Formats: sequence, structure tokens, C-alpha cells
Amino acid sequence: MATAEAVAVFSTDRLDIVFLSPDNAAEAGKAVLGSPKFVEAEFGAPPDPDFVAELLAGLVAGEPPPGVTRASLFPFGLALKGQSGFIGTGQFVLGFPAETVIFVGLLMIAEENQRKGYGREFFTGLYDWARPQGINFVRVRLHPRHTDAASFLDKLGFADLPNKLQSGHAVWERKLPAVED
Repeated sequence: MATAEAVAVFSTDRLDIVFLSPDNAAEAGKAVLGSPKFVEAEFGAPPDPDFVAELLAGLVAGEPPPGVTRASLFPFGLALKGQSGFIGTGQFVLGFPAETVIFVGLLMIAEENQRKGYGREFFTGLYDWARPQGINFVRVRLHPRHTDAASFLDKLGFADLPNKLQSGHAVWERKLPAVED
């Protein structure tokens, strides 16, 4: 399935946030391979094709975490409007750990597409998509080695929560901004 034929979860001015399925997940592999610094910081080794295939299969069809239903999981690819392929990938969980929270468990944008406003645009689109669904907060899971991402989240108004996950990851949280923000 081509990127353009996939179902968009939501869209922004420049991005389509596309639901990943077994038919299009392999396309997201290029974005993962294009994110070696992120992958090495997150997983302890640079990406290779076998690892990428396993990661994407887990995002699309793996077992959800305890207390989460498959219907709450949104594995996604970030696609530039009018172009094929993905510039990034990730997963968020709707209504986790509470009904009014979206939990972004993974977000990576290929290094060649970083610092172009796509991350900020993703979050703005996520806020707009989440508001009508009764979501009040966005939480982001972040490995402590991702210092650039921590700085990015800080600029977006997220706060580093004091309690860490068992994995050692930090959790950053932001109340959804008002529509006029």
C-alpha cells in the first residue's frame, strides 16, 4: 500500500500522520534507518534492517502493554503531503494511563528532516485531534540520553515528571494548550 493510499489518523498543513499497518510498515523502515542517533540512544545499538523490521512489526502487530487494548494503540508514520514514504514513525496510546491522556511512547524523525518544524507540527496536530476526544494531557516517554529531545519538549511546554518508568525512561507531560495558543 502506498503512503498516499493509507488512512490518515490526522493531518496538518505539511504532514499526514498515517496509521501503520502490515501493508505500509516497511516503508517506515527508511525513517528508522535514517535516525541512527535516536536508535542508538534508545536501544543501545545503531539500526540495522533486521532490527528495524522487528521494531516495526512490534509497533504494528505486537502485544499491547498490560492494561492497553489493541484499539487504543496508534502506530503511525509521518508523511510529507504529496510525497511518498515516511520521514518519521512512532506510536501513541489513546487513553493511557488515564482516560484523558495520550501517551506518546515513540516518536522519531529521520535526521535529515529534523529542525524543520515537523516535530512541533506533529504535536500541534495531535493536540487538535485529541481535544474533541476528551483528552486533556499529552505524555511523552523519553530516554534520558535524548538530551536534544528533552530540550525540544521543554520548548513546547512539557514538564519532566519526577517519577521515572521501570525502564529508566522519563515521562514528560503537558496539558493541552488552549485552541488560541
